[in-house]
Amino acid sequence: MKVTLGKKFLKQMNVSDKEVEEKQNGFSLEDLKKKWAAEKRWNKKHPILANIKYAWWKVRYGIWITLDDMKYTIKWGFQRMFRGYDDPMVWSYWSENAKLNIKIIKHLRKIHCGYPIILLNKKEEKQWNLRWNKDSKKLDINYNKRWNDILDKMIKGWEAILKEDNVFLKTKEKYDHTKSEIKRKELLKIFNDGMILYTRWYRSLWD
Repeated sequence: MKVTLGKKFLKQMNVSDKEVEEKQNGFSLEDLKKKWAAEKRWNKKHPILANIKYAWWKVRYGIWITLDDMKYTIKWGFQRMFRGYDDPMVWSYWSENAKLNIKIIKHLRKIHCGYPIILLNKKEEKQWNLRWNKDSKKLDINYNKRWNDILDKMIKGWEAILKEDNVFLKTKEKYDHTKSEIKRKELLKIFNDGMILYTRWYRSLWD
């Protein structure tokens, strides 16, 4: 089934009315892909002309498209102000939430002044109890480093799920399903490991 694209969308994609009219059955996604591939080859061959062409498109279409979309920018801005989130956040919540968590946890890692006591075994737990009871023994445990390591794994987990959504490995210029699936599984494992730590230490995520 051939799906044709709308004129407004095609104009945003730098497809002229003449190009659309030349296609008797409508301008499809496949036609758009072919056009992009041809333009990519042309731009690589003529870099100076490509920049001039882009500047002309920006003046002729880009500015007006931006102005036309401004109503949405204003609308979403008010949504963030009064609702706390905007519609685009909901449209792809899992990925937007991942991006937000990456930023927040990176910032927390940079500025946190406290950290949970992360004990690795019974011996350390016993030593900590002695220290808590004001025993003279000193512990040589870098809790701050351990906490940063855990935060790093959380960050890598969120980053992995975003990467997993865009895995497209090739072999001899063709999509390799087997390789892609192996890579996806690797990334999902990193994500799952990060989420285990995220849920375990959730209430420790404070400054």
